[in-house]
Amino acid sequence: MGRRRLHAGVTLTGFVIAAALSTACLAAAALSLMSNDDDATPVQPRAAQVGTTTAAPVSASAAPPVPIAAPPSEPVPESAAETAVNKDASERKDPAAVAIELNIGDCVELGGAAPTKATCSTGGSGYKVTSKAPPSGRCPVDADRSFSMPPPPAPPGQPPAPEQGPLCLDINWVVGNCMDMATDTPKPADCTRPPGKAVRVTEIKQGTTNVNECSAGDRGFVYNQRRFVVCVASL
Repeated sequence: MGRRRLHAGVTLTGFVIAAALSTACLAAAALSLMSNDDDATPVQPRAAQVGTTTAAPVSASAAPPVPIAAPPSEPVPESAAETAVNKDASERKDPAAVAIELNIGDCVELGGAAPTKATCSTGGSGYKVTSKAPPSGRCPVDADRSFSMPPPPAPPGQPPAPEQGPLCLDINWVVGNCMDMATDTPKPADCTRPPGKAVRVTEIKQGTTNVNECSAGDRGFVYNQRRFVVCVASL
């Protein structure tokens, strides 16, 4: 009888302990559920807060893109002929092209890149064309000046003009006229009001290089290769 009571007491005690443990587990589960309910507010992922480089898909209902206006076109000339070059217009000739057209006996004026034609009676015509050397030739060694000239421009559609030889120039000596010899470029002078270093041409002796053959004047300009002397009188 005593053993049965002892066994029943142990069994009851075990049942009470099991019930207490079960109650404790239920209470813990309930507390856990309550805690989860308090923290139910979702937290955005960190990547979403910072932003990513992944492009979002375009919604089918998105507004169409605004068209970009085309840049204004440049005005077109009313007529193409207005902007075309007049092919029939004459080109302006440079001094070299004019000088190459000089002929023997023409008077020229110096002072630029090339001699230009001048009237022999003008004050600038200090030189005269005495000869033209061949393309590969040279002027006489006693020529006062020489100029190598380019060929003249060829007409449209024509082959280039052949090379030209140099122009050979002498001082424009005229018997009875005066020349100003003050610079390296002599020029005609007024005999009635001569400058400080003017001379009057008294005669031109051909076939000699001897100034003593001058019948008038006080000196002469000798051209040895072509053998003539220009006799002058100082003013």
